[in-house]
Amino acid sequence: MNIETLRDVYDDIYSSVGRYNRPDYLKFSLDFAKKIDGTILDAGSGKGHHARQLIRHGIDVFAIELSPICCERFLSDVPHECTDIISHAESERAYDGVICFGVMEHIPYEDIDETLAAISNLSKNALFAIANHSDIIRGHQLHLIQEDMNWWSDKLIKYYSKCILVQEFRRLFVLECSRDDL
Repeated sequence: MNIETLRDVYDDIYSSVGRYNRPDYLKFSLDFAKKIDGTILDAGSGKGHHARQLIRHGIDVFAIELSPICCERFLSDVPHECTDIISHAESERAYDGVICFGVMEHIPYEDIDETLAAISNLSKNALFAIANHSDIIRGHQLHLIQEDMNWWSDKLIKYYSKCILVQEFRRLFVLECSRDDL
């Protein structure tokens, strides 16, 4: 599945009734942002739940989202750009931290390394929440990568010098990554 197809699938999803976002996951992004104490990029923000919470707590946040429909319907009150992660990284902007919740599992295998390189170029600090289960909606398998925490840790350590498991749920894990070279 290429980026244009992904954009179309998510436009279709965001055109209808919204999906549930677990509020307890918001705690992780807030704790991370407070620790980073700087500008945060919400990469793949979806409806902007994490971005709004961070803004309410006085944190400087910028969001990016692939779906134009999502951006129009849900992100008008959040500083944002309708774009993909790789294209945004080409703008050479830098952030103190990146939160990326429920995004990596949606990236095709052939694009994951370029996407992780882009995120690591955007910031030396990142917090990922990655699901490890199937998610089929309207006949589309949305979770294109279904790998365990060890696979993801091995992948992330190529871009960050440190990768720590913050929390593991039955079908999702949260990993905090950083590097000291910037």
